[in-house]
Amino acid sequence: MNDKTLKIIKKVIQYAIGPLILFVLFYQVGFTKIIQTLSTIKPLYFIYAFFWFIFSTAIAAWNVKIVLTPLKKISWKKYLPYFLKSRVTSLILPGRVGEFSLAFFLKKEEIPTGPGIAAIISDKLTTLFCSGMVGIISIQLIFGFQHAVTIAMYLLLIIILGLLALSAKVRSFIKRVILRRYAHHFDGFSSTLFSYVKENKWYMIKNSSVTIFRMVVIALSAQYMFLAVGVSVPLVTLFLVGGIETITTFIPLTSNGLGLKQAAGLYVFSNIGIGPDIIAARYTLGIIIQYLFGLLSIIFIKALSEQNSNENTH
Repeated sequence: MNDKTLKIIKKVIQYAIGPLILFVLFYQVGFTKIIQTLSTIKPLYFIYAFFWFIFSTAIAAWNVKIVLTPLKKISWKKYLPYFLKSRVTSLILPGRVGEFSLAFFLKKEEIPTGPGIAAIISDKLTTLFCSGMVGIISIQLIFGFQHAVTIAMYLLLIIILGLLALSAKVRSFIKRVILRRYAHHFDGFSSTLFSYVKENKWYMIKNSSVTIFRMVVIALSAQYMFLAVGVSVPLVTLFLVGGIETITTFIPLTSNGLGLKQAAGLYVFSNIGIGPDIIAARYTLGIIIQYLFGLLSIIFIKALSEQNSNENTH
């Protein structure tokens, strides 16, 4: 079996595992029950949920724009299409890999790939840290100290691996063995990433504050999804559980955490007394909203591209 075949098999597994996990979860809950619950949906609440989701995505765009500011100030008119393209890509590629495509779009704005990726990683690390802290508190309150320690150890392991990856020896190994002839594309990565700890602390503090605000907005969207299927869940509960959900999207096994996020949510929400069919229906609405937003983004990007093409023609 050659390398090309292995790569194809690996990609097929990555794309299939998310839907497979989701299918197994929903099969256990019962497709009939989920459909019956969805048939009672209140359209107005669904619209509210969609609005808050769009707002949370706008805040996510602001988050990344904050950390890009030390590299170059880009107008929203230029930046927004790049960001939306990367969001659409993230709905396809495993984990959060798709969001890194933004760094390649930003090359058009004369931001080198290395610094661009470093800026995006700094934003992801901030998101992971904030959601991790919220997730640990959530698990402590719902499941107790022992489970919270397990999550804390998982996050600590990620931090340790991240620090090891940034060490001079490991960076040299990655350049020589993994990147090789592509290494020059990542020039400036390390210096840019370290600059957010040294010279650009303010941008990271601002990014953290905006991230927490975004988590509240995401919780509002989730609250309206639950209301759409007839259940009221406190905003504080959704904010805390949101930390756990966000952590799962960083596991690079499925597209945007598909399957993993729903599995974690089913487990947590079931333990606080919400019916599995209600939880499954809520996550079904969430998936519909995500991909509906992706479709609208594609339409928006295409329309904007045609408009710019017409303006250049005239």
